[in-house]
Amino acid sequence: CIDTLKCTLLMGDLISKMVDCGRCLHYDRRLSYENVSLKLPLPDRYSEQGICLEFSSHGLDYFNSYLDSFGVSFKSWLSMVRALCFRGYALAFTRLDYAMDDICTSGARSTISLKRVINAVQNGEMCCKARVWSDQGDDFKRLFSYKNSRKRRNGEELEGLTLQLGARQSEQICRFYDKFTEQKMKGNELPDCSSWTRCEFEYKGGNAMAVVNAYIDYSDADFAEYMAANALNFVRFVDRTSDNVSRCKVKRWWKCFLNGATKAVKFNKVKAAKSAFMRFSRGFKKQYLRKFYTLIECWGLEGAVDWLVKSADE
Repeated sequence: CIDTLKCTLLMGDLISKMVDCGRCLHYDRRLSYENVSLKLPLPDRYSEQGICLEFSSHGLDYFNSYLDSFGVSFKSWLSMVRALCFRGYALAFTRLDYAMDDICTSGARSTISLKRVINAVQNGEMCCKARVWSDQGDDFKRLFSYKNSRKRRNGEELEGLTLQLGARQSEQICRFYDKFTEQKMKGNELPDCSSWTRCEFEYKGGNAMAVVNAYIDYSDADFAEYMAANALNFVRFVDRTSDNVSRCKVKRWWKCFLNGATKAVKFNKVKAAKSAFMRFSRGFKKQYLRKFYTLIECWGLEGAVDWLVKSADE
């Protein structure tokens, strides 16, 4: 696995710079450099657990610049990772975060805001795949986790808020939060920015793999459209004109934020499992390899292959 990362996936120079950060959750060692982490299991658990490669958002920025030195894009590199399925590797993308931002310069009007989102939720103007609650009472509070954070910076009292839609264990979660306030809490100055609202989706398991496949196979424009359509499929904010919220028109600000998306799209579910080739390979070895080896002993490899080709043609 390590040799494949170093050579086939071009990470040799990066791994040589990584520092051993000790143990971490579920893994024996964690190596890290520039927010790119490589998590290694105990030696006797490699075949069962494998290794974990993890990028933070800053780590992903660094890795993109690292790949530029090889003349390789991140999308091409991910294609190389996916191609490992055909070399007997079992791959799983365990988690992926995708963010959509509404960033406004001074004097501009924002498209989306936390206030608009919260008002729509409280007014029953939301249609959501994760809805397992009534519009009133404690059931309503369980679905949304409001995370308040307060901090004083340069004499200004700052209060951050995160609104989360969906359960932690589900394969898809949606969050809305004030990125502008978060940046100010960290001491980052944004002189030309008046507001910054982020809508962030967290994907796991099959959904994460579906996003990766779409990112590799689609153009950047088609991928953005695909992700906006999936966001529309997961949650819609509507003008309440009917008791059946699914029949109501999408609010103009939500449609505008999703770049005019009108058609909802569901992910093509992909199992976090072995590739079709790997499943065939194991089945072939288990059922037919002994018989095919008998042909090779009788006719030689060339004769056995000729027989196989003729049988396939028939």
